[in-house]
Amino acid sequence: MILTVFALMVAFNGAGSEGFDTDCGFVACAEAGSTPPGNEEKFGFDDGIADYTFTASGYPTEIGWLAKRYLYRKLYRNPSLINPGSSNETFYNTETSSPVGRFICINSNSSGIYTIDPSTATQLDSDFSTISISMETISTIDSQLVVQGFDSLLIQQRAQEIQIIATKESMLDSALDVILTQRQLDADAISAQNSGVLTSLLLESNKKTVNDLFLNTVAKGLITFTGTQLSDLQNIALQCPIEGGSAVYEARSLLALVEDNVYDDGILCTTAQARIGSTEITYEALNGFRLFPNPTKGQVTLMIPADVSKGKVTIVNAQGAIVLEQKLAVKSRSATISTGQLTGGIYLLNVFDNNKNIFTEKLVVIH
Repeated sequence: MILTVFALMVAFNGAGSEGFDTDCGFVACAEAGSTPPGNEEKFGFDDGIADYTFTASGYPTEIGWLAKRYLYRKLYRNPSLINPGSSNETFYNTETSSPVGRFICINSNSSGIYTIDPSTATQLDSDFSTISISMETISTIDSQLVVQGFDSLLIQQRAQEIQIIATKESMLDSALDVILTQRQLDADAISAQNSGVLTSLLLESNKKTVNDLFLNTVAKGLITFTGTQLSDLQNIALQCPIEGGSAVYEARSLLALVEDNVYDDGILCTTAQARIGSTEITYEALNGFRLFPNPTKGQVTLMIPADVSKGKVTIVNAQGAIVLEQKLAVKSRSATISTGQLTGGIYLLNVFDNNKNIFTEKLVVIH
């Protein structure tokens, strides 16, 4: 009974779904919790984004994508900023069908699935109040019975209040079933929209993956993940947010439901790496060294470009402690390192030759 009441109270926290956009097209619904139209100013760099002349040094593709998302979201929330014939209108029309526009619309629709229509919300609020009053009444009656002893009238009143609670909770259970069923239908519809988004960038692929996971789990009231879903979330959560986009933070939030992790973006964003797809990472050769697979679940292979006369490998945890040390065979061009004994997390792998550090790379261990 308590869980039923709690679940319905949580349902009240959603935003309105009246604007559910089935097409995620040009006429877009206002994003939940958005700034009222007309309240956002236009800044000078908006024009550069709108006419596609905006550039950024360092991660130009990723930052350029985020800039387009920023402007599209502003226009999405404030249609008054889209003047006929302007670069804003051309930009908005162009990006509406792109991953930038479609993901913003999908996010808006995802917020809307937590809504209860006003009339139902009013009735549920009334039922909650009735239950609360009846519980207080029962508490008062119990106190009186302790002082007075048996009293048939009080016992009868208590039974009546219990019946009121049972009736209202039955009504709440029925309402919850209807709400959850509609929520699941909406989540399926939005998931279909998400499946139709064509991605070409890592941050887009990440966003599509996290959207799909959310819509097929948490949005439907599930807080457990399959092995594949968990692996996908871990792979995204361990990326540099600049490369992987906002989905990196979203993946971490979902993972926080089932496990505790600490992420050091200072380390994650300093290595020369690029993820392709959702499950593989390839690395540029750093001084000829290569480390793969990374993330790893059991062992990792280190490719060594030159003879090492007196080499060793150390793996250091986030606290700076050496958790693994392994000697390298003389003149060996590769080494296999077992990571099965390490807990999941982020480490630094160092290669030394004659006590000189000749290679350092981030190593991600997942289980």
